[in-house]
Order: sequence, then structure tokens, then C-alpha cells
Amino acid sequence: MTRRITLSICLLWLLAACSSTPEPEPSTIGSLEQAAEPERSTEADTQQAAEASQQLPTDTGDRRRAIEAYERFLEEAPSSELRAEAMRRLADLRFEESEEQAAEAASDSQEIPQEVIDLYEQRLREHPEHPDNDQVLYQLSRAYDYRQDREAAMRALEQLVREHPNSPLLAEAHFRRGESYFMARDFAQAAAAYEDVLALGEETYFYDQALYKLAWSQFRLSQYEHSIDTFMTLLEFSAVEDRIDPEALTGAERERAEDALRAVALGFSYLDGAEAITHYFDTRGRRDDEDVIYRQLANQYLAKERYSDAATTFRAYVEQNPRDHRAPGMQLHVIESYRRGNFPSRVLAAKREFVELFDFDSPFWDAAKRPTTRALSNSSKAA
Repeated sequence: MTRRITLSICLLWLLAACSSTPEPEPSTIGSLEQAAEPERSTEADTQQAAEASQQLPTDTGDRRRAIEAYERFLEEAPSSELRAEAMRRLADLRFEESEEQAAEAASDSQEIPQEVIDLYEQRLREHPEHPDNDQVLYQLSRAYDYRQDREAAMRALEQLVREHPNSPLLAEAHFRRGESYFMARDFAQAAAAYEDVLALGEETYFYDQALYKLAWSQFRLSQYEHSIDTFMTLLEFSAVEDRIDPEALTGAERERAEDALRAVALGFSYLDGAEAITHYFDTRGRRDDEDVIYRQLANQYLAKERYSDAATTFRAYVEQNPRDHRAPGMQLHVIESYRRGNFPSRVLAAKREFVELFDFDSPFWDAAKRPTTRALSNSSKAA
């Protein structure tokens, strides 16, 4: 009993050393007995040790001393109740040490010592029902990832999501599963994993990223309508005043919105082009920012010198929204697209249509919807 109490005290001291600057260590584990002599080691002591162990030391010297102390403890206390926690913390410290060494060496590859993996594996074998095995499995999967062993990393992640459905690491585990499948070009499995992330709710940190990668997985599976739906959901999350406007965003959010918008237009081009956009909004519901989608597709056509398709796309928006203040600008782009494509007869026809549509006696100038001169000017520039 005395030996067990002493060993528990030793580990409490070790765990506390991970979260504060330690006093000079005794040279042996036995000399730790002189540091404190409580009558007994309680469950509260064990809980305090677990809480203290959540912080790793930031100083390299502290970490090295902690590693050596954990090693001595595990060697001399093979049956301690705190052995499981000591094994995990020792593996974490060694893992962190190897990561720091790789960063200092500016190495593209990182060699994780086999002993780190062995410690995590041993911990799982010896304590298969331990409540924090999700953390062990998470770290184990990372270690295998660093060693380019994708299959072993995936096994650890699969075990994590299967055995720990309430883990705070669940969303990241599902997302990493999705990333692994995506890299392996298994887009169906990737999509399923990303959907598992989305099922955890919008408050999940990985929600937007999972939504984005789900859309691309669906796109790679040629599920263009589903992909467009998912990309549109993502774009709605970043909408500014209920309008898709990537230029109003900054940084990574802007880049992702711009990429999503390009993907939406590309998906429509693989369907029926402008007709597909019209059908989409007829079935999904009309929006005030439909012009953004039509314009994106038309501009992509222009970039490929598909001038007739571009004009058709601009014209489709005008047909669907003849009284919208952006319609005149879109019709002007119909004219310009035909001009760039060297279709003189179509240019003339488009000009005549412009007059018919926007003559002062036309429905466009209905008093209830009459746009201002500034609005018309802005619409022609935006289009």
C-alpha cells in the first residue's frame, strides 16, 4: 500500500510538471518520496493530476525532463492506476518533440519515432475501455499520417468515430476521413464523410470546409445538380445583404466564394447552360441575385470565345427578369457579345430588341417599378 501511494504521488508530481516550471528534479524516482508525505492518495488527487496534465510544457528543457520522469515512472510503476495517463502524456510529449525538431530542421517530411506509435498502441491494448481513448486514437492517426501510412491512419480514425460518437474530436475525425478519401479519389466515400460532419450541425468548426469539399466531391462524381445545390448553400452562408457578392469578402472566405461561384457556373455549363440556370431557379425558388449566376456563366463563355453562348446567357436573364433594373445592362452585354463574335446581323437584332424592351412606352417603365437613372447606369456597368 505504501509503495502504491508513493507511486501515485510521483505521477501527480510528474503531471504537474507538465503545466508549470518545475523545481530541480530529484535524481531518482525514489527520492521523490521526500517531496511530500500525505497519508493517502485520493480520487481527487487523481482528478487533479489529469487536469494538470492537459497543458504541455513550452520550454524544451522542461519537456525533456518530463519525458525522462514519465519514463522512470512507467518503469517503476507497471500496475499504477495512473499508468494509462502517464503513457498517453509520454507519447504526446515525444510526438510534440519530434514535431518541433522537424520544424527547426525545416524538413518537408517528418519522421515520427516508432516508439511514439508503439506507446499509443500499447495504451489502447492495455486500456481498451478508457474514456479518453478518442484522444489517443486521434494522435495515433496523426502519427501514421506523418509516416505516410494512410491505411493505418484511417483505421485509427474509423475506430474513433465508431467507438466515441460523442467525442469533441468527432467532427475533425470525420473531416480528416473525408480528406483522406478525397486524396485517394474515392469521392463517394469522401462525400459520405463530409456529410457526417454536416450532420453535426452548423456550429461545427469544420462545417463550411466540409460543405465546400462535399460540393467538389459531388462535382467529381458528375452529380452536377447536387453539387450546385451544395455550392449555393455555401455561397448563401457568405452572402452580403442576401446577395452573393464574393468581392465584398476578404481573404480565404473570398477565395472560397469565388471558387464556388466558378464551380456553379461550370456545373450549369455541363448541363444545359442558360436553360439549366432558368430551370434551377424555377424549381428552387427565385432570387434577387440570379444575375450573379447568369453573369458568371456568360463570362466563362466569353473567356472561351463562345460568344453566341454568352449572348444567349445574358439574354436568358433579361427574358426571366424583363423589369429588373439590371435588365438593360444585361441586354447591352448581349449586343457586345455578338459584336465580339463578329455577328453583325445579331448585333442589329439585339439593338432593336433593346429599344423594344426599354422604350419609354414599354412595361419596363411602369411607374411602380421605374428605376432611377443612376440605377440603370450602375446596372450596365455591373453587367
